[in-house]
This record gives sequence, structure tokens and C-alpha cells, in this order.
Amino acid sequence: MNTLADPFQPAVAALAAQWRQTASLDEIMLAAHDAAAVFGCDRLTLYAVDADGDYLISKARTQDACRDVKVAIGPHSIAGLAAQTRNPVHVADAHDDAELARIAPGLRFPRGVDERTGYRTRQVLAVPLVAPDSGALLGVIQLVNTRDGDPFPALAAEAAARLGEALAPRLAPHAPHARQAAAQAVEQPPALPAAAPARAGGDAARLLARIVADARRLGARAIHIEPAPGGAMIRLRRDGVLAPYATLPAGRADALVQHLAAAGGLARGGPGQPRQGTLDGRAHGWPDVLLHATAIPSAAGMDLVLRLAEARPPIPLAQLDMAPDDLARLQAILELPRGLLLVCGPQDAGKSTTLHALLGGLAGPHRKVCTAEDDPAPPQPGLCQVRLGGAAGLDAAAALEAFRQADADVIMVDALRGGVAAGLAIEAALAGRLVLAALPARGAAEGALRLLDLVADPFAVGDALAGVLAQRLVRRLCTACRQPYHPGAAELELLLTEYCAEMPAAGEAATAAMRDHLLASWRRLHGDGGSITLYRQVGCAACAGGYRGRSALFELMAGGAGMARLLAQRPDAARLATAAQDDGMRTLKMDGIDKVLAGITDIGSVRAACAR
Repeated sequence: MNTLADPFQPAVAALAAQWRQTASLDEIMLAAHDAAAVFGCDRLTLYAVDADGDYLISKARTQDACRDVKVAIGPHSIAGLAAQTRNPVHVADAHDDAELARIAPGLRFPRGVDERTGYRTRQVLAVPLVAPDSGALLGVIQLVNTRDGDPFPALAAEAAARLGEALAPRLAPHAPHARQAAAQAVEQPPALPAAAPARAGGDAARLLARIVADARRLGARAIHIEPAPGGAMIRLRRDGVLAPYATLPAGRADALVQHLAAAGGLARGGPGQPRQGTLDGRAHGWPDVLLHATAIPSAAGMDLVLRLAEARPPIPLAQLDMAPDDLARLQAILELPRGLLLVCGPQDAGKSTTLHALLGGLAGPHRKVCTAEDDPAPPQPGLCQVRLGGAAGLDAAAALEAFRQADADVIMVDALRGGVAAGLAIEAALAGRLVLAALPARGAAEGALRLLDLVADPFAVGDALAGVLAQRLVRRLCTACRQPYHPGAAELELLLTEYCAEMPAAGEAATAAMRDHLLASWRRLHGDGGSITLYRQVGCAACAGGYRGRSALFELMAGGAGMARLLAQRPDAARLATAAQDDGMRTLKMDGIDKVLAGITDIGSVRAACAR
């Protein structure tokens, strides 16, 4: 580092000498604010790494006391990002969400303190402090607001790093111990490690609690802990997309697997065999959470996936983003005294969420409601919930037979597998029960035909089938940062073409009239002075790359006498879909384009969802 023209050099050297003479690191942290003048800024905070290497810790003085300050190492805070990447982070305006998103997706600045105090944070410089000998992370120095209002100069980052090197002996006791693992050639997939010592288990429990807490705060539905060179990488699935969260040394990743096995969250199995299990959060301080764990031995190490199931009230049916006409037709089906309603879609299409939304309007003091689920949510009032598989090895057919004997009024099965289970579901529907069942299929017509393949009697299927609801999930545009724009003629023409391609074939004149009518309705419903407004994703501190949450696309095929007669003829999918559209069904793509026009999502997300 060239320091000949460094204006910070004498002041930093004097400050380092002063801090080395201070009795404790806590006192240095409390005195750090007074050193801000050295860097020509309003505030200076010195963070050290905690003993586990997961947090930055500091001290702050209030009017009459001292308080601890704790920041997670990770991409969601300025200091945490600097610690995670080992690179300085320069921010020109901490309140500029677009700038924060450009620096790192998910980066945020908590504005609460500014709002309470009236102080306005603008320039922020966070500099990681690294041990000169080992390269271990020691802490972070964070500078806030230059006195002249200009960005922090590069020399400020160099000076802060040099100050950290001088403080290394004081900061090192707070840094995590270095862990090195020798590379080994793996000839066989590794078995799960044996149970860890008590203290290691306690550390793993605390680490797991922190990861779960962050996953819940960020709205993640799954935690992926995957082998990586020198350790493990953690990714969180948010809104259907995996995003990096943190890295772990190899020893800590193994400890997590050990802890899950010792806590009963993974079933026992032979060496090299995948293992599954469920960890009840009530025994670990999460009263409303279940963790469904899957451990897969791979050539690189153990791949661990934790899916979160939280005890939340079912989403009301009216809040599923269903079109009003589809919602009215679906509610009419739910009012039938008997029948089978299929909910179809690929994996991760939101079928379980929809099934529980349907049950939310059916459960009550006058009905017995029984559910059979692969991964049931934490117990919900008014439901008799049964786990499929597991230690008892219960399958859907056995559960359906038991529910019939138990005098159930409403039956829900979240995975209708095999002809025996499908036949029992048909029998229950014909015997006067309302049956809701999930079936993997790409569309409503395909779902009905798959049921015909499972059950040999097409007349029974047609008589029992009350409807088929197919669905997909799309990423929802973040309303805090989505950008409105007026699409050009070519973009509107493409949307019209995609929408009309979903309709039954018609003559040239009829198609042209249909396009004109459709465009006029779009301008009427979504126009602004004749111009249609669409939205594109941008990205801000409140979202992940311009998207926040998910919405669903639906297509609803209703049953009835006409549909029963057609099913008895075993039609092909195209003929069945045409008949359903004549009866009022809109396809998934149609519903998706309507949601694009409503500003809920964008056409790229719709196309990706419909292609699944």
C-alpha cells in the first residue's frame, strides 16, 4: 500500500496507539464514536466478530447506559455484507433502495433510527478488518456521513483496514477459531456422522435456530445446506427461487446434520442411504414450526434440505387472486353435498395452499373434516390430520378407507396415487362425501383424463367429478419498486396473439373481431387515457430482484351432466379442453395475461410458469 500521500497516516497511527493502551475492547468500542473526526465523518463504529463467526458485535452508549449492538454477517446489512464478502462496501445514500439493490440483492438499511431521531444517514463506508497473518475476519469498521457531503475517499478504506491490522491482537480473541479440513477422495457416499458431543450439539442447535429465524424473517420456504469446497453453502428458496444466504466451515455443516439426527429429525437408515424426517419446533423454541428434513449423501458430502411448515391460518379463498367468475364457480362446487374436486399442477404449484384454503370455508362445528397429507402443517383446529408414509407406512388408500369408516363429511388427500386410492375417492364422493384431492397434471383437462386412466369406470368418474382446478405459481411484482410503462403496439399485439391462441379455433373474421373486442376491453379495464399500463421489475431493499411473494394462475373446469357424458366417451385432451372453454373455462395462460394487465406479475413469469 502506497502511504506517501496518505493524509490519514499520522492520525490513524496515533489512534491505534491510543486504542492499544485502552483496557478492554468494550471500552475501545464505546470510544470509537469519538474517533470519527480522524476520518472526517459523523460516526464511527467498531465491530468485532463473535465467537461463532455468525455476528458482528459492538457497544453503543445511550444517555444513561450502554447497550449491545449485534449485526448478522450476511448480505442484508451494509456491515454484514462487508464482513461476508471481505470487501469494502461504499454507499452514497443509504436511503436509496435502488443503489442498495445494485450493490447486492436484498441489501437493506434500517431507517427506524433515522425516523425516530431525525438524523439522515447518507454516505456509509464499511471496511472489513482482516488478520494480517492468517487472513481471518476480525471485524468491521463502519463510517457514516462525511463532513463535506462527498463520498468517502478510497484512502479512508485503506486507513480503516490499517487500523484493523493494528488492532488485530485485541480483536483476535473475539474471532472464530480457524477450521481447516484436509481434502479427501470420496469413493463411497458418506453416511451421516455419529452423534456430536453435548457442547457441539448445543452450538449446532443455536446455529440452526439462527438460520431458521432468518429464513422465516425473509419469507423462505426451504433451507438448502449443500457441500462446497472447504465447507458448505446455504441457500434459501424465496418465492420459488434459490438465493445465496451464507457459507459454513465443514465442521459446522456436519454438526447441523448430527444435531438433526440426534434430535430425531432424521430417520435412521443404512450408510449412503437418503434419510428423511420431521423436527417438531415445539421442542426447540419454535412452537408454530415443523422442519421437514431430507438428507442426501452425495459424492461431495451431505446435501441437506429443510422445508419449513408454519402454523398459519389458511389463506382465505377470496385472497388467492382468483378471477371473480372463477371464484363464484368454485364456491358453487364447494356448496355441493357430494363430489370430487381435483386440484392439479406440478410440484411446487401451491396445491396444498389451495386445498387448505378450500377447507377453510368447509370446516366447522357441523362437519367432520379429515385430511391425509405427506407433510401436514402443524395441527389446525377442526381438522383430523393424518400423515401419510412415516413410521406407520400409512398410504392414501388406507387413510381414505379409515375416513369413510370414521363418518367424515369432507375428505382431503394431498397426493392421490394409484388406482386403489383413486377408486376409493370416487366411491366416497358417490356415497355422499365431498372429496378434495391433489393430482399431478399440467392442466384441468389432463387432470380429468389422468383420473380416467386410474379408474376403470368412466361413468363413475363422470358422475363423481364435480370439477378440476389446475394451477401454477408466478412471482409477484414488488409493489414498492415496480416501474409502470406504456407498452408499444408490437408488445400489445404479442399479448393479444398469445391470449387468442388459447381460444378454440375460429375463422379469420371471427378471430379479428375477437381481437378487437379483447383489446377494447383491456383499454377499458386497464387503460389510462386510452394507453394500457404494464409494469416491469426493478429491485429494492424490500424485495428479491423486483419480486416479492407469489400469486397463482388458475383454470377451472366444472363438472356436470354434459361433462359426464363427454368423459364417458374417453375424449382426447383437446376436445375436453374445448368443451370446458365453451362452458366458461379460461386457461392458465389467459389468467396469467389478465394478471399481467392487472400489474400483479409480468409476462416472462407467466410464460415460465405455463411451460412447466
